[in-house]
Amino acid sequence: MREAQKLVPAVRFQAEGNNTQVFIRGVGANLDFPNVEPNVAFNFAGIYLPREATSAAFFDVAQLEILPGSQGTLYGRSAIGGTINLTPARPGFDNDGETVLEVGNHSAVHVTVTQDIKAAESVAVRAAVDYAYNNGFEVTGADSKNDLSVRLSTIINPVDRLSIYLWAQGAQKNGHTENLVNKGTNPATGTYCEMCYFYSNV
Repeated sequence: MREAQKLVPAVRFQAEGNNTQVFIRGVGANLDFPNVEPNVAFNFAGIYLPREATSAAFFDVAQLEILPGSQGTLYGRSAIGGTINLTPARPGFDNDGETVLEVGNHSAVHVTVTQDIKAAESVAVRAAVDYAYNNGFEVTGADSKNDLSVRLSTIINPVDRLSIYLWAQGAQKNGHTENLVNKGTNPATGTYCEMCYFYSNV
């Protein structure tokens, strides 16, 4: 999600530990507490997700919609500053698939695999897998990734005027967040370390 700010004007997705702070046209909140709701709502496939979910990988996306201003009437709570709607790609009946592979410095590897399967004339299944790894961009090994996300979805068309869409997604994050000034963490032990971010070459 944080990469989207390179494409969308007047929007900022800022890393804050395991969370992502969202600001739309300058409206948002930098409070990073589990009991404090964000000011910008995030919906994935029409389902509201809390702040922590925005730091997981989002892949195989069909549409990203950003609505500025108060959206509480249509989208309920946490929509004072606006709403972000993310729509994943739906299964197709064409048996198409795609693989995207990226490699880079710091042992970075990012691969995304998607595959449509026509199970029957009225049933299609789509599998999407995303894996990202790097050994950290800081000398402490922080800001590293070892993340795996999987999504399975299906479309069932029992009759002409009825379409049933079902999906399930899971994500596991095994990397270490970047060391911030107010949250120094030792990646080796996972404990608070006030001096871990003071390096001349970070």
